[in-house]
Amino acid sequence: MPHYIQVRRWYRSWIPRTWALDFPIFYTILCTLKTITALKPEVKKMKGLGVLIIGCMMLFSCAGHPPENLGVRNNRLAECPAKPNCVSSQAVDEDHFLPPIPYQGEKEAAVMHLKKILSAFERMTIRMESDNYLHIECKSAQMGFVDDLEFYFPEEKQIQVRSASRIGYSDLGVNRKRVETLRALFAAQFGNTQK
Repeated sequence: MPHYIQVRRWYRSWIPRTWALDFPIFYTILCTLKTITALKPEVKKMKGLGVLIIGCMMLFSCAGHPPENLGVRNNRLAECPAKPNCVSSQAVDEDHFLPPIPYQGEKEAAVMHLKKILSAFERMTIRMESDNYLHIECKSAQMGFVDDLEFYFPEEKQIQVRSASRIGYSDLGVNRKRVETLRALFAAQFGNTQK
C-alpha cells in the first residue's frame, strides 16, 4: 500500500475533523520532516531552517481560492455545504440558518451604512460590489484564513447574508458570531439614523 494512502487513513482516523489543516498540506509537512530526519547533522540545520521558512509560508497562507459559487443566482445566495463552517439567512436547515437583517428606509442608505460599518474592521475587504450585492473577504488575525461574507439586497426591506469559510471543516462559530456582531452594529447605527 502506498505511503500516501497509509498516512491518509491514519490522518482521517486520528486527526480531529474540526482542525482546519487540509490533508495535502499535512502530508507535505510530514514528508518534509521525514526527509530532514534522514539528513546528516551538519546539513540538517541549513535544510531545517529552509523547511521551517517554507512550512511557515504554507501554513500562514491559508487563504484558499475564492469559491466559484459566490454571488446571487435566482434571487438566492449559494447554499451552505454540509460542513459546520457556514451560515446563511437563506439556509433551509437550522444548523446553518440565521435570520436576515431587516431595515427601514431606502436600500441605498442601508447599503451605505453597512459599508461604513464594514470599513471599521481591519481585515475585511470589499472584493465585489453591485447595486444589490456585496462580497467581502474576511481574514483571520493569526493564521490568515479567509472567509467569504456576502450581502444580498432584494426588493424586500431585508438584507440576506451568507458567511462561509473557504477551507477546513469547522469554524468554531466564527461566521455566526461575525454576522451577529454586524447585525447588532447595523441595528444600533442604522436604527438611530432612521428616527
